[in-house]
Amino acid sequence: MEFILEKISKEEQTFEIVLKAVQKNGNELQYASDEFKKNKKVVIEAIKNKGRAIKFADSNLKKDPDVALAALNKNVGLLKYIDDELFKYRTFFESALDVYLRLEKSCLNINLKPNINDKNVLCEKLKAYVNCFSDDKTILLKMIKIDISVLNIASNDLKSDKEFILNAVRIDACALKYANIELKNDKEFILNAIEINCGAFRYAGNEIINDREVAIKAINIDVENILVAGDEIKNDCEIAKYAVEKGFTYICDLGPDIRYNQDIAWLAFEKTDYFADPSCLPSEVLTDANFVIKCIEKNPDIYREISDELKNNIKIASKAIRDKSYIYLLEYVGPELKNNRDFYLELINNVSAFAISYVGENLKEDNDLALEAVKKDGRVLKALTETQKDNLLIVLTAIYAWLKNPKYENPFIYASDFIKEYIRTHDVGFDTHWQGFQGNW
Repeated sequence: MEFILEKISKEEQTFEIVLKAVQKNGNELQYASDEFKKNKKVVIEAIKNKGRAIKFADSNLKKDPDVALAALNKNVGLLKYIDDELFKYRTFFESALDVYLRLEKSCLNINLKPNINDKNVLCEKLKAYVNCFSDDKTILLKMIKIDISVLNIASNDLKSDKEFILNAVRIDACALKYANIELKNDKEFILNAIEINCGAFRYAGNEIINDREVAIKAINIDVENILVAGDEIKNDCEIAKYAVEKGFTYICDLGPDIRYNQDIAWLAFEKTDYFADPSCLPSEVLTDANFVIKCIEKNPDIYREISDELKNNIKIASKAIRDKSYIYLLEYVGPELKNNRDFYLELINNVSAFAISYVGENLKEDNDLALEAVKKDGRVLKALTETQKDNLLIVLTAIYAWLKNPKYENPFIYASDFIKEYIRTHDVGFDTHWQGFQGNW
């Protein structure tokens, strides 16, 4: 590439010639005389055309706020050519901050999009020098859009300034965290803050988070605010009921008076959705048999959450495992019930033969129980013990049950090798060459 100024001696260069040259190609600045490398207008025009032209500018001009901002607006990657001391000056700092905020919004008027590293470098510079402006409302309100923790360096006067803190809360509710303690416990101020940003309630002072009026207002705007209220509020049945009626369901996180309150627990349980969420119920209410039965009638999954004592209650277990779709709940029955033969016999006959899969150690080798199960469904043979798979009567009973509905795999495949060979070589009462057995024998 040919450069116009390269062909013109420095003595022959004029302001008009140099200006026109750099406006067409900012890199022409490298061939300009020292006089024009010190000329602010020429340098800025060069930078506007080619941002990296700043590296050809006189070193003193690199410290000029206008020149630095021209480079920064062109390409934030040019920050390395800018003197850090400029960040101590309010006008430059705020302008640089505005550049960063525009970049955050991916504003199209930034001609050259910076890479993420360059943007992060600018961010770190701003954070490093913001402490020079601890009394500056405008700059701090802009800076909290980048990092709310900059309010740590705000002056005590600003931390006590109601207007400033409310404006900060409008941007980020967390701003209230940095206000002084008097403001955090100022009821009227907190009511205003909550109106602006309901998330501010979590940063209110201890006196305020236990104030019923403030708490109710906060909960009315966002029901989840009950979780950050004080202990007195979390233990207030009237407020808890109000929150639940507005859609709050996880009363496990509230006070003891609420967790033991069956009326509130039931209301929360019903509010979850049509199928009811077991996790919303506190363990305290799941120790009462009558309440548990009421809940299980709505959602059998509650059985998983009830007390260990009630998991041994046969009436409750039978209510929960009322059809085969809930047979998996047998995983949660208590140890006494796991070894209750009558309980499992009832389930095998009236719910699902696969209940045999969940019996306790004392019932695993109960052949009579196993026989009842395979009568209902031959496939159950798969879930029996190796000893039972070696029992000819149990295996044949499973196969006979399968013959009535040979829709699934032949249970013969689960029998022991000894039983398989015996059936192949002996007359067991049915034709093993029948088409339903082909490939299985």
